[in-house]
Amino acid sequence: MVGNVADKVEVGRSIEVVNSPSGANASRRRFVVAATIGMTIAAIPYLWVQFVLWNGAPNLLRNSYPNGYGGGFYDLQARAMLAGHLYVPRGSLAIESWIHNGHAYTYFGLFPSLLRVPILVVTHRLDGQLTALSLLLAWLLTGLFASMLVWRIRVMIRGEVALGLPEAVTMGTLVATVVGGSVLVYLGANPYVYSEDKAWSVTLALGSLFALLGVLERPSWSRVTAAGLLVVAANLTRVTEGYACVIGALLVALWFALGRRGAGLRSWWMPMVAIAVIAVAVGSAVNWAKFGMLFGLPVNDYTAFHVLNEKAINGGHYFDFIYLPSTLLAYLQPGGLRLTSLFPFITLPAGPPRAVGGVLFDNRARTASVTASMPLLFLLSCLGVVHTFRRHPSDVAKMLRILLIASATGTGAVLFYGWIANRYLADFLPFLILASGIGAVVVYCKLEARSTRVRLAATGIVVAVGAFSIAANVALSITPTDAWSSSQASRFLQAQNSLSNLTGHPLAGQIVRGNSLPYWAPADTVFIARNCDALYVSNGEDYRGVLNQRAEHRAWVVVEEGQGYEHILRVTFGTPNTDSRLGVPLVTIGNSAILVHSTDAGGGYESVWFTVRDPYFASTSIIATIARGTTHAIVVDTDLYAKLVSLSMDFSLYVSGPITTKGIPTVQLGSKGAGSPFAIQQIRAPAPSTPLCRALSTLR
Repeated sequence: MVGNVADKVEVGRSIEVVNSPSGANASRRRFVVAATIGMTIAAIPYLWVQFVLWNGAPNLLRNSYPNGYGGGFYDLQARAMLAGHLYVPRGSLAIESWIHNGHAYTYFGLFPSLLRVPILVVTHRLDGQLTALSLLLAWLLTGLFASMLVWRIRVMIRGEVALGLPEAVTMGTLVATVVGGSVLVYLGANPYVYSEDKAWSVTLALGSLFALLGVLERPSWSRVTAAGLLVVAANLTRVTEGYACVIGALLVALWFALGRRGAGLRSWWMPMVAIAVIAVAVGSAVNWAKFGMLFGLPVNDYTAFHVLNEKAINGGHYFDFIYLPSTLLAYLQPGGLRLTSLFPFITLPAGPPRAVGGVLFDNRARTASVTASMPLLFLLSCLGVVHTFRRHPSDVAKMLRILLIASATGTGAVLFYGWIANRYLADFLPFLILASGIGAVVVYCKLEARSTRVRLAATGIVVAVGAFSIAANVALSITPTDAWSSSQASRFLQAQNSLSNLTGHPLAGQIVRGNSLPYWAPADTVFIARNCDALYVSNGEDYRGVLNQRAEHRAWVVVEEGQGYEHILRVTFGTPNTDSRLGVPLVTIGNSAILVHSTDAGGGYESVWFTVRDPYFASTSIIATIARGTTHAIVVDTDLYAKLVSLSMDFSLYVSGPITTKGIPTVQLGSKGAGSPFAIQQIRAPAPSTPLCRALSTLR
């Protein structure tokens, strides 16, 4: 076995070596128990964050946005595949559509869609609602692959040295930190397509690294086959991590071709090259089927470029070296967290990261740094990298270099991208998990000759840093985002107020009053509009200095609204309008409007979606399929302070977007004449109350 240290003795202390199969099994069982305990501990907060998150009750089908946006992209693509093609209904992806040859496509990969096919074949009831469950599956597999990878690294480096209790605790802590003390928690807190894409890319990249390391350790056809399947799946999920896995397969092939694993194993280079070729060919075939090109994306086909004029960003250069100083600062600065006296006490920085040199970004969202939010993975990774790239490395270290280099290429891509967001920390995870696994094993190689007290102290430090990592990632995942509903924000603010009352009322210092809502305020700022006309809490996101700067007041999450301009309608949908691209006005608010789009879905059904249309901005909802001639409750709410309008149908939020109307909005119902695709009856809304606002107003 590679790295077997049986019968070796270190200076000053003999190493306990397991020479019997029963002894090796005992160490493996101890590791399995430790990893399982770590996963279980991490699962407790993770499951609450993913399925509850201030919603009052668990919801296994929860979506990040109340209107379901981003929850059905993979389902739509799966339905398209079942129909024998890859294009989806026009308008179903909002601004994330790529319109090519008259058809709408998504740039997201096929693998998460393939996972849905067995379910979608038997039912339509779960369409658009499987994202949270998919994220849970990815989370479980990430924990499994991380555990298997760490154990394989340990066996390769330490051979059959018995796994002692302190080392087992460290390994269990590492597994718990991977799944509960990393950005995976943040992805789980935001179940929509962007999180699912990231989560599965981590899972499949990690599985590929495990499989490729297995081929390096002891090549066999079963291991090569497993590596091939995982590398292809990674390529069908996300290009950056997929091509990192392809690079890994090619480096492994080169390792065998050069005879570094011995002349007898040299022929294994051919199947490893085949894995890379097949993975690239499959990914390119899908890209060709969608966009008519083997690599890349047709920028001019992207709907968002035309809606938001995003081609203006630095001459259309989305990937460029000019972003590197800013992304390095954002993702690697040591101060990438904020400690406060307010619950949950550890949060993302109060505002977005700085753009070094005034470089224009498409978006700069509040983001933690790797060093601050995942300190255990970062510190162990540093140790693992130093050990692997030291002078005169062992054969095992040389093999591990290959995979560290490959995984780093997947990480590197995000550093040159014109968008900074906390979810992009996921691109660091495959490298961090691999490197920290090496570091964790090396720690106990170094400590083997030390006293029991020293080893226990080291284990205590690892546990403490891991516990902080878990606390930090859970805390920063349970604070308001622009996707939160008012009920979520209300429950969060109530919890924050209750704890503030026990700790000297620090919340009082965050409350401000005014007649007009500021464009931006630091995170946790609470704004009371006039005499409790409305109550808001800031999520800290600042869109000034980014391209999408017309989205005014998006930093504010409405908690309560007293003098909200709410209109309750009963709308009966009739004949669909013939051109799905031209909506019919449902409500006009000054120079803004909410448009209704509808097309015939067959069988007495029609597909309906809504668009907030403003002279400077547009927001489009997902598609709802409803029976023709049915009546639905629609609530239109115009927020005077946030300059925002939202539409809910049948108690579910469908679309929300900014408006530029000045002064008090005047709502005018759309045409009810002949030929209209709907009939409207308006019902006066009851005046809402603001009890939390009035309670907080006594503090300031």
